[in-house]
Amino acid sequence: MKSIFFDLETSDKNPIGQILNYCFIFVDDDFLILAELSGLIQISRLQLPAPEAILANRIDVIEHQQQAHDSERIAMAKIHDFIVHCIELQGNNGKLPIIGYNSARFDIPYLRTSLIRNGINPYFNGRIVIRDLLFVSRKLAATDPRFPRAISLNSAKDQSRVSYSLENLGHQFGILTGEQSHESRADVLLTIDLAKQYLEKFSVDVRSFDPFEALLDQERPVRGLIRWSRQLDYNPDSEQAASTRAMVLLDFDHRSSLWIDLSRFKEKADRSAVYWFSHNGGHQFIAAPSEPLTPDERELMNRALELFKDLTLKNFFEKSSCDIEQDIYRLDFAAIDSLTKAIFSGEEQKIKTSKNRDLQVIFLRYQLASIACNQPLPAQFEKPLRAYSEYRYGGKALLSKQVPDETWDDKRKGEAYHPRIEDYLATIERLNATMTEPSSKMLLQSLEKFYHQSDVLRLLNGSEQVHASS
Repeated sequence: MKSIFFDLETSDKNPIGQILNYCFIFVDDDFLILAELSGLIQISRLQLPAPEAILANRIDVIEHQQQAHDSERIAMAKIHDFIVHCIELQGNNGKLPIIGYNSARFDIPYLRTSLIRNGINPYFNGRIVIRDLLFVSRKLAATDPRFPRAISLNSAKDQSRVSYSLENLGHQFGILTGEQSHESRADVLLTIDLAKQYLEKFSVDVRSFDPFEALLDQERPVRGLIRWSRQLDYNPDSEQAASTRAMVLLDFDHRSSLWIDLSRFKEKADRSAVYWFSHNGGHQFIAAPSEPLTPDERELMNRALELFKDLTLKNFFEKSSCDIEQDIYRLDFAAIDSLTKAIFSGEEQKIKTSKNRDLQVIFLRYQLASIACNQPLPAQFEKPLRAYSEYRYGGKALLSKQVPDETWDDKRKGEAYHPRIEDYLATIERLNATMTEPSSKMLLQSLEKFYHQSDVLRLLNGSEQVHASS
């Protein structure tokens, strides 16, 4: 089965940030490379990379800007065309798997957001299927006693939990020495090598692995169906790699389902006990052998079903009020089509007259991001960029899909909003004071220099520039 393995290195943990470098490798049935695409992306004038992200991916942003030549728009077009070409080579042999490590919850949303904001539909007419090697790791860890269960070998990482990171498993299977590079192509090759190990040692193929096992044996699942799921235990002193929990089906369709975690409901009888699962490769449900419910569990289930009798897939999610790039799925196919026409054909009228505020915001940001950083900012974009800078780097951009309320503690409330530029600079100062490693200090120095050269900081400080003619 042909497939694409990929990895992204980004400026931030949230998709409001930007992809900095990427690698996509197309392989055949035997994991031999057929084609590949790698590249660097210029950091747009909207982006101030987060210090933690730069320390993780080891990118010197000043050098990066000198070496990267593609804008995000050009890079997204290249990635789209590469995937389309691979789909064509796949022919009629089913959907093309696109595989990463911890990609379902990170790289895929990042990639989709980046494609959409550049006017490119990220769904490829249903011809791709999302696969994540981390889900295979968790399945094997929960079910196969031969699977390594060890804390991180990296002394800088958390030593109190079992780690199923790509780096740690690379060490455990003898395919990585030293620290993981966090360079896209190297990480893709490591992911391919680990996928081969899983196939050879455990006969599990990531390309055909379905992570949502709750309904695989059900043609017509019914409300109240009980399934037992395996939950990994990350305590290195635990005798068992996983425990089991009773899950009760609340609602479903062919794309997703709602489940009640009875253990969670026993602790707190509210909506926090209800979980939404995507069936299309984005979420994992590791099925465990069925067990009969005790009378107390049966009574608990009946209480939960009664409490949530009006909760369905249609009303489970309220429309979010967070930043549109944190919830790009608010843009439907019609909105994406309008973006495509505006960006690639100059048909901007539909966006100008649209009542869809999210669509207008995304298009304005596209216009701002498309102005090369080595060019003066045109006069008509000075005010919009100032407003964006004050919104995002002034701590006003809501990143959480839930609006903070009185039940949130200060830490959670702080994390709900994008960091201010003052927070970034304070983080650099704190890290510089505690780190001794010279290369990390140089990365932070380069990052701070990048901040001070940016239009964002200039505008936040109220400075003016000599405008280019409009």
